[in-house]
Amino acid sequence: MEELLTYLFAYRTTPHSTLGISPAEALFGQKLRTKLPELRPSVIDNESIRDEDRVKKFKGKEYADDRRRAAETEICIGDTVLMKQPYYNKFTTQFQTKPYAVRNKTGNCVTIESPEGVLYKRNITHLKKYETRPNLPNLTVQHASN
Repeated sequence: MEELLTYLFAYRTTPHSTLGISPAEALFGQKLRTKLPELRPSVIDNESIRDEDRVKKFKGKEYADDRRRAAETEICIGDTVLMKQPYYNKFTTQFQTKPYAVRNKTGNCVTIESPEGVLYKRNITHLKKYETRPNLPNLTVQHASN
């Protein structure tokens, strides 16, 4: 039990990497007395701690998004999309062939409507923007006769 209390005291008085101060100092507003003498006065500004924490978390989020190649989707209300379908065998396509219309979008939750008028709620990762090809000119192939 004594070892656990010693460990917890050491953890609570050691400065945290993201805050720059110890957890006890952030909680109580002053340093706990340790066996090591210090000459530095302790003045804590809660707003600066929150700002530093916010900056560190934002940097971590940017790094994670960059590593995962996260990007905003281009699906908007009124777009036509294809919905993912379950995998049955190697011959099934990843998305259904009939297009759906996007009716509502809240964050990553999208409400889509089928051609029959049935509404579905899906995560945006289960949808793919459906783009129709422009009409290509009719090219006829002429065979050379001998």
